[in-house]
Amino acid sequence: MKAGTAWLLDAPIYVFRAWFGMPDNWRDTDGRSLNAVIGFSSTILTLLEKIAPEEPFLAAFDESLGTNYRNEIYSNYKISRALPDPELIFQFDVCKKILSELGISSFSGRRYEADDYIATLSEFYRRADYNVRVITRDKDLSQLISGNDCVCFDPISGKETNEATFKKEALIAPSQVPDFIGLVGDPVDDIPGVPGIGKKTAATLLCKHGSLEGIEEYLNTGGKFEIRGGDRVGRLLNENWDKALMSRELARLNKAIPNINIERKTARSGANYKRVEHLLSGWNAPESILIRCNRLAMKFA
Repeated sequence: MKAGTAWLLDAPIYVFRAWFGMPDNWRDTDGRSLNAVIGFSSTILTLLEKIAPEEPFLAAFDESLGTNYRNEIYSNYKISRALPDPELIFQFDVCKKILSELGISSFSGRRYEADDYIATLSEFYRRADYNVRVITRDKDLSQLISGNDCVCFDPISGKETNEATFKKEALIAPSQVPDFIGLVGDPVDDIPGVPGIGKKTAATLLCKHGSLEGIEEYLNTGGKFEIRGGDRVGRLLNENWDKALMSRELARLNKAIPNINIERKTARSGANYKRVEHLLSGWNAPESILIRCNRLAMKFA
């Protein structure tokens, strides 16, 4: 029997969603916008109504744009990404404050991304015999999915993705995601991949050969790819193999971030729902959010 369920929040993606999707109707006493804070708080309070207070709930944020260890591997990693707007940085800080008031610890750092912290936390809890629910809309985290023990869950759509669902939709296994990105690249993160290799071809190659190592072994023994344009594919791979290996390394999540004390941050305690309700009320948050917060205060009093 499992020890319980650990919930790991990919916080940035939901802050960004609220920042771009919520109207600019809320401001603090200094006139600073709070639309992302309001939308993010609504999402978190909805989640908390489903999660038992004894279940670990931790969050991860990004602070590593331009300073991530991946930039040492490839200097152009995420080079097209602009630094966040100062107003958005302010709202990120307020979102962290909201989580803290709700008893939810956050992890972030200048060397590792939010995804790496989630991967490390996932590994910790899986070894402690917990089920893991990764709260995200980000495809990069799908490489953590394992059976029904570690799944991705998006509270906005209500969709939960386990290993069987992922394989049916992506035509590859979750563990093959880094190899897949190694082949096709990821323009969002400026990961080059192998020019000319598309998603269908990459999935076909991985289904047959398992990994980049399997593909390389096949190439080295003089194998010919029995797919449309197979000769061209072989040539592209041979010419860009170093790019494929580097791109996989960029896509692979770090599951062993050093020197973070997870044990001291696992217990969700000290949640102050009344304080959060007071903050949200002072910002004229929608009544539905205040009611949700009050309901949680009464439920866990």
